[in-house]
Amino acid sequence: MGRYIFLPHTADVCLSVEAETLEEIFILALEGMNRLMNTQYEKHLLPSPFLQEKISFTSLDSASLLIDFLSEVLTLSYIHKSIFHTIDELTIQDSTLIATLSGHPIIQIEKEIKAVSYHGATVSCNKDGLLETTIIFDI
Repeated sequence: MGRYIFLPHTADVCLSVEAETLEEIFILALEGMNRLMNTQYEKHLLPSPFLQEKISFTSLDSASLLIDFLSEVLTLSYIHKSIFHTIDELTIQDSTLIATLSGHPIIQIEKEIKAVSYHGATVSCNKDGLLETTIIFDI
C-alpha cells in the first residue's frame, strides 16, 4: 500500500505520493488533495445528494495525466460544492484516462486550491521499485 505526505514549500503546498501502481498514485493523490481542501472532509459531507461524474481525456504523459485528472476533479468540486472522494472506475491506457467519480456536497471547503501545477511534475520509479510523484498545489 502506498502513502502520501505533505512537504514544506515556500508559498504553495507540496504533496509527495509513493505507490506500487499508477492507479494507486491517482487514488492517493486524490485523497491528498481532498485532505488539503478539507482536513476532515468525511465529517463535513452532506448526506445527499450523492453525485457521480464520468471524465475522460488524453494527455502527453502519465505526469500530465495526473495533473489534468486532479485539475478536473478540483473544477468539479468547485462547480458542485462537493468532495469527490471515491474513484469507482479508473482506466489508464498509455496517456488516456477514463474515470467515474463519486462524491457528496460539502458544508464548506476549508482551504481553497487555485490550481494544480505542472511545475516539476513527474512520475518515476524510486530505488525501492515504487512509483513516486510530487504535486504542487497553488493555494
